Amino acid sequence: MVALPALAVNNPMSTELLATQNVEVFTSSFSSEQQKELANRLVAFLSQYSHLSDSFIIEFFSENLWDTLPKTWQAVLQDLSFPQIADLLLDASNNNRRYPSVWPLSLLAFRATAHALAFPRECRCDGGRAAEPKKPEEFLENHSQSSLLGHIFRKHVKPKKQHEIRKLGMLVKQICQQTGCRSVVDVGSGQGHLTRFLSFGLRLSVTAIEADPTLVAMASRFDGELLWVLEKENQKKKLRCEALPIPRHVAGWVNPRESWEV
Repeated sequence: MVALPALAVNNPMSTELLATQNVEVFTSSFSSEQQKELANRLVAFLSQYSHLSDSFIIEFFSENLWDTLPKTWQAVLQDLSFPQIADLLLDASNNNRRYPSVWPLSLLAFRATAHALAFPRECRCDGGRAAEPKKPEEFLENHSQSSLLGHIFRKHVKPKKQHEIRKLGMLVKQICQQTGCRSVVDVGSGQGHLTRFLSFGLRLSVTAIEADPTLVAMASRFDGELLWVLEKENQKKKLRCEALPIPRHVAGWVNPRESWEV
């Protein structure tokens, strides 16, 4: 086991201090060894609480998930309202936090370590500053359609997903440019919405891996629809059709327990 989870169990207050420093930690440049150490800490923590992180809300009653919590946790949480639980667990600040009862050290350690290892959730502006939380400008004119994502990439895609596709796609493109990489693997690609944007929109060579053959078939069908629309638009504008990188869809499962050492 690595140091941080062990430290959290024995000394939750030390990990509380780490939680207040997580922004500085993640915004600094990590060496290769530091990245490996952080990854090990994350894996160790998630492995210890995998029965929580791997649970689904819809299974709360059918799988009796409440009983998977330690009895000491149940005792202090059972009489709290949902907003109280959310406030006590999710608020990363230490300002005047008051607990209705004495929480067990294991629960305090879980909370503190989760915050200490959490990535910053603020969206960064071009200048590196954290952007103020507000409705994305791309949805101001039309709440259902992103104005920054081409219409051919919005079909079958909900607004929240449109925003995610554009932001993540541009991030992947930026990383590829910085590293000289032109091949991308989309693991768990679903219906291929992100894959299409990366491939047809950003001209990257993409291999999409999805375990559900039905979703793979849908992704290929949606690719065909997009190509048909592009061809029609080019004919209408009398443009010469340029060769586009076609995404490769694969029905498969990536075993997380396999060794990925190169």
